[in-house]
Amino acid sequence: MSGTIRCLIFRNGHLHYFFFFALFFLFRRRCLLPSQVPLEQFFDVNVNIGNEFGLFRRDYVKNGEKIYLQCSLRNNNEKKFKLKFQEPLDPSDVGDAGSADANGKLTLNDRGKASFRVAVVTADASKPSNHSKPLALQVRAHESSTATWNLFPVVSLPFTVVPPGGKLNEGITGDLGVHCCRAVSMPGLQHEILLAESPGNLGIGGKLWDSCLVLTRYLAARREVLNEKQVVELGSGLGLVGIFCSLLGARVTLTDMEEVIPLLDYNIRLNFDEADSSAKGTVLPVARAHLWGDPPRDLPLQPDVIVLSDVVYDPEGYAPLVSSLEALATAPQTLVLMAHRSRNPMEHQFFELLSQSFSCEQIDWLSTEKIAPKASAAGGPPSTEQALQDVKIFEIRRLAAQ
Repeated sequence: MSGTIRCLIFRNGHLHYFFFFALFFLFRRRCLLPSQVPLEQFFDVNVNIGNEFGLFRRDYVKNGEKIYLQCSLRNNNEKKFKLKFQEPLDPSDVGDAGSADANGKLTLNDRGKASFRVAVVTADASKPSNHSKPLALQVRAHESSTATWNLFPVVSLPFTVVPPGGKLNEGITGDLGVHCCRAVSMPGLQHEILLAESPGNLGIGGKLWDSCLVLTRYLAARREVLNEKQVVELGSGLGLVGIFCSLLGARVTLTDMEEVIPLLDYNIRLNFDEADSSAKGTVLPVARAHLWGDPPRDLPLQPDVIVLSDVVYDPEGYAPLVSSLEALATAPQTLVLMAHRSRNPMEHQFFELLSQSFSCEQIDWLSTEKIAPKASAAGGPPSTEQALQDVKIFEIRRLAAQ
């Protein structure tokens, strides 16, 4: 039984800008990490780093630089369990397998890989039961890693711990094809936002994109835009922006194509306790199917704010997207915020269509943003500030009727 973790590097066309790194679990030999783990029984975990095509390049890291990650237990609040690590049973299968020390510090080899075995053991004399709260594996950058500033953690699907000698059950993805969650920390939030990914089932709608990370960062510093406002997100994908808006006090409707809605609903449930929200009088975000260009059924009329990110990539979608904006933002009072990374040489057609009904102004928000960029080696990746500048934020408003 084995599972694989991969570090995904988002890239911008031919510019090859490094931006946010992210780890995620992937299939290996058609298996996931287990869904049920007997106490003290080891299982295999494989870690590698690569770009969005699954390829590793040595120039991702400086010459001689080591990549360190940390593997730990999540949802282990009572400290009832801990992890025990060992090297693979047959290192010849993986060659130089990297390493994992007794504390879960992972050292990747020069091909960006590490393989190790891990078991869940009791931290004290307490006796686990079949009804223990599900746990999860989490892998993030180690505190000694120079990549900590731009590496998002990955969280496995939950697994239960059973007494020694119990059955080790294979993990299952279910109908959604979910095999891991991203854990995204955001300013002003006490807890990370968890986002299940399903790129195998949903393609581009099932993965996290850079622009939504920039838009949430922008909104984190401008909460007054969202508090108690009616917000609609177009092209929600995993739902990061909409979920973040809701956590900051907005009443949010997330939208995407019909096939993406079950994943959006899943991610909403991951981040909101319905009973707790009801007791506090909190309005939970909702997910609604909306195909650009169709009448906005079941969507709020004249929302206060519309948010969208990384949506201007396919010329066939330009006119339908503008049509949806026209149907929702019927007055200048509606604020439209769009995070955009240039991906298509024809995108000027979108902005030309947009200008017929809307004003569109690029926001110079980085001039006031506090950033602590790390110096990069000559020929290496750009600083955080350079990478952020690659994603533009636009403020869009409906033109007043003549």
